[in-house]
Amino acid sequence: MRRPTIIAFALCVIASLVLAPAISAVKPPSTSSTGLGTVFFPNPVADLQNQSLTDQKDADYAALQPAYHQVTLTNLNGSGYLVGDWANIRAETGKPAYSATNQFLYHRNDDRFEQVMAYYWATEAQKYIQGLGFGSTFRAINKESQDIRTGQIGIDN
Repeated sequence: MRRPTIIAFALCVIASLVLAPAISAVKPPSTSSTGLGTVFFPNPVADLQNQSLTDQKDADYAALQPAYHQVTLTNLNGSGYLVGDWANIRAETGKPAYSATNQFLYHRNDDRFEQVMAYYWATEAQKYIQGLGFGSTFRAINKESQDIRTGQIGIDN
């Protein structure tokens, strides 16, 4: 009765020895990938010094165009999604932002724009906090990737 079990085990061991080099040759995602994203820096009202700007239901209207800035997205994990050392975007509205080339160039009428904003600003905040010495010189504070859910409130903030 034990022969089929022993034979199955032996086949698994042989298969793992034969396939191990092929499996180990697959490179895991890099933890230091960078990309390009479009964000508000920090927001259109402050950037353009124009307090008459309104939400207009996420419309991408002409007055906002000068407020878009292309930034380097750092600490990406190389998966093509907005996931990295300091932020892990979990979309609640729309499709998750994905780019095989790490180019996340959306405007505010696209739900993925909020995902890029969340990733960029959470990562920048974490880099600042960690840069103060927390986790190296001082006791670590929140030294992990933050799960961030993007959603829409539906009102002008």
